[in-house]
Amino acid sequence: MASCFEEYALRRGMPEAGSTAPHAPRPSETSFSPIGFVRNAAAVTASALQRGLDRLLDWQERSRQRHMLIGLDEHMLRDIGVTRAEAEEEFRKPPWRP
Repeated sequence: MASCFEEYALRRGMPEAGSTAPHAPRPSETSFSPIGFVRNAAAVTASALQRGLDRLLDWQERSRQRHMLIGLDEHMLRDIGVTRAEAEEEFRKPPWRP
């Protein structure tokens, strides 16, 4: 009569004890792993949060630059080749618009 382990191994397609046949995949290799899922979900979430933070920082920097541009006098605007109308048009854009 086969032992409990041998019956389990046969049902799972594992080789018998002492056999040199290749083993069938372990359940952990083929089935859902909650730990792996959680790690992957955490990495995806962290990546999304980082991208969101980067985007917010870009918007903040763009807004700061537009405020500086609108604060320039006519002589400085002329030096950089921008008209007052172009500076005002750029200033009116929302921060998320390049």
